[in-house]
Parts: sequence; C-alpha cells; structure tokens
Amino acid sequence: MTMIFLIDLLNFSFWNNPTSDPFMVNYQGKDYSGYASLCAIIKRAIDEDYDMLNPHFWCELDLKTWAYICRSTTNQNMPLLEKRLEILKESGSALLKVLFVN
Repeated sequence: MTMIFLIDLLNFSFWNNPTSDPFMVNYQGKDYSGYASLCAIIKRAIDEDYDMLNPHFWCELDLKTWAYICRSTTNQNMPLLEKRLEILKESGSALLKVLFVN
C-alpha cells in the first residue's frame, strides 16, 4: 500500500524540453522514461537499501540524496526534482501525524 501511495504522490509532469534529451533511468540494464522511470527509481532505491517505503525517511531526505536516488542516464535531471522532494517531506510528515495520533 505504501508503494502505491508513494508512486501516486510523485507521478506528475515528466515532460522535458522537446529539444533536449529525455529524462531516462536505468534499472537492471534497461532504460525507462516517464511514469516507468519513477517506478524504476523507487525499485532501484529499495534495492540500494534506501528506506523508500518509510515516511520517516521521506521527512529526513535531503536534496543531495534525493538527486542521487533520482539520477538519470542522460544529462537531464528529473523534472521538478525539488518539488517532488517537498511533496515527499510534507506527505511523510502528514502521514506520520495521522498514524501516530493517540
């Protein structure tokens, strides 16, 4: 359930400038773009032992680590990288409040 929530939070705006290389992610030897790149990022991060399904991790995530997690095989950064991090942090905080209210 957390995986679906996480992907739904971040599933928006994968468009790049049409004159530049697309944002692409390599996972297990295959390149992905668009929505599939997001899924590949999450799966690759979990494989690399990032606690991507834990809202505590989302709250503590910094831009440098997030940029590494979202690294591309092209010279393009993930579109709206900072906005996605902001959404992760806010959502993680809200989710923790809901889960741990007495």
